[in-house]
Amino acid sequence: MDNAKLCIDWNISDIDKYEVDIEILSPTPEYLRKGLIFFQWHFNFLGEGGYIGLQLSDNVKKAIFSIWQPIKGYDGECISEMGKPVYRCLHDFCWELNQKYRMIVKLGEEEQDNLWWIGEIYDYKNDRITTIGKILLPRTFEKLKGHNYYTCIETGYFEDNNVIPEIKVRYSNSLAYKYDDKNMLKDKLKKFTIFMINKSEKSKVVINNDLSYILEAGGRICR
Repeated sequence: MDNAKLCIDWNISDIDKYEVDIEILSPTPEYLRKGLIFFQWHFNFLGEGGYIGLQLSDNVKKAIFSIWQPIKGYDGECISEMGKPVYRCLHDFCWELNQKYRMIVKLGEEEQDNLWWIGEIYDYKNDRITTIGKILLPRTFEKLKGHNYYTCIETGYFEDNNVIPEIKVRYSNSLAYKYDDKNMLKDKLKKFTIFMINKSEKSKVVINNDLSYILEAGGRICR
């Protein structure tokens, strides 16, 4: 179940590196008896797309990096999502509330005219980069293009199936405040759209003056 989603369309293409800062805020729980809370950022290629993010699954904290329709991958497994092959890399990562992390998707080396893409996470507090995994894609997918969205997701089962824990996360997309060779990339923002998938009164998206985005969900909902 998607609880809150913000879709952003950037008028850019042929990008070999995307970055987004993520900060999981209170009152997000740090422990779950069971179930899954997932904070993700989607990105797109010409051919397909993928996602990178943080999650809490049955009291285990992880970082995740996945792309649809891969050739192969490293440090993960190939699964099926929505009828499509997906290479998914899951890495134990003990994220903390109210700490900022940078999620990075970047172009790696070539292999037989195909391209490796690397998922990383940078810990601001410890000044450390962790590689989540690597995924090989056909060159025909080309490079990253400027369409992405942020979501908070809950897919667990709790004692009261009409209540989910309150979850709150802040995203800051580096495309909004870094310069390219000619223009500020924030000038290339085409549009954004807010999607509310459920009827929870607490599900909302807040767009801040510093171009960060806070997604919030939880409470009593209609299933």
